[in-house]
Amino acid sequence: MHIYQIVKKSERFRYLGLIIQNNGEINNDVISRIQAGWVKWRNASSVLCDRKISSKIKGKFYKTIVRPAMIYGAECWHAKTKHTNKINVTEIRMLR
Repeated sequence: MHIYQIVKKSERFRYLGLIIQNNGEINNDVISRIQAGWVKWRNASSVLCDRKISSKIKGKFYKTIVRPAMIYGAECWHAKTKHTNKINVTEIRMLR
C-alpha cells in the first residue's frame, strides 16, 4: 500500500539562508541580503557614524561586519547587472 501526500506548490522558499524562486530568479534573495546589510549597518552605526573614530578603522569595520552580511551566498548567484547595481547602490548609500 502506497501513501501519497500532496505538497503545496510554492513560488519561493528559503533553503540554507538563500531564497529560491520557482522561476530561477534571485531578486528576492538580493533584496533579502540588502536588508540584512542594512540591519548590520544600523547595529554598527554607533561606530560608523562616530567622528572620534578614524576613517581607516571605520572602513575595516564596514568590510568586516556589514559587507559580508550583504554578499553572503552571492557566490552561488547567477547575478545580472541589475543585481550587482542594486548591491553597489546600497553600498554607496551606506558609505555616504
